[in-house]
Amino acid sequence: MEEVLRAVFIESVVLPLAASLALTGALRFGLGRARGEALASLSIAVAFLIAYAAILTWPGFPPVSSGQKLAYIVLFGLLGGAAIDLAARPPWLKRTVAVLWPAVIVAWIAWPHLKSPTTEILITSAVLWVVGLFVLDRLRAGRAPAATAAVVLLASAVGASLVALLGAAELYAQLLGVLAAATGGFLLWNWPVPRHPFGEAAVLGAGGAFLSSVTILVLFSDISILALAFVLPVFGAPLLVQRLPLARKRTLAPVVLGAICLIPVTVAVAIAFSSNAGVFELIERDSTNS
Repeated sequence: MEEVLRAVFIESVVLPLAASLALTGALRFGLGRARGEALASLSIAVAFLIAYAAILTWPGFPPVSSGQKLAYIVLFGLLGGAAIDLAARPPWLKRTVAVLWPAVIVAWIAWPHLKSPTTEILITSAVLWVVGLFVLDRLRAGRAPAATAAVVLLASAVGASLVALLGAAELYAQLLGVLAAATGGFLLWNWPVPRHPFGEAAVLGAGGAFLSSVTILVLFSDISILALAFVLPVFGAPLLVQRLPLARKRTLAPVVLGAICLIPVTVAVAIAFSSNAGVFELIERDSTNS
């Protein structure tokens, strides 16, 4: 059992954290300051995919399951985002991608349901699209300084991971933990001194990983939707933090933001635990009887 937990820890935390940390530095110093800074944030999505391949192996194309689609969504997102980061990117392109990318993610993952849609699945898909618009918009808004977006993504990934774990969706709990660790590697380069922007490669790739995981959990698992919904206020936390006196200090702002993000995460975890309390009691009773 200890060996299994050690392997999970290495694949889910150590590998993505180390890969993101190394890739961010390699991009910065290997491509020169201008290009390196523009592309540094793609390290989050790349590190996520490295850990994904280590955990599940790389899926064939076209992907069949929603979990396989997740890998390609992250890949396409980071490639498209990197292209936008390097290009002159006219305003209309950025606005178009901002609207279409969440719709593409939700539609592709929900496609098995959308082939014979019901009113419930149509409403759920529309809500998930709106959630995607909100999530990616808030990540973009937190790009200056980059630590803001990184803290928000890390906290939301941790919160969703714990909710998934308590809802017995272990694989996506692990993958969301991978996303948190990969984001942490990038964050270490941007605190206490901001160094690299949180570019479109991170917004579309890493943000796409979060949105895809949430969509899969909502559509294909039995987790508490209410608990998962309470993770979303994390993305609005910067609006509150910027009004606090301590947040005016550059080195303290990410710390204050992280502390504020813990509030909705704690509530989400408490709701998830309460929703599954009966299951935990049953498991404990069965283990005692055996």
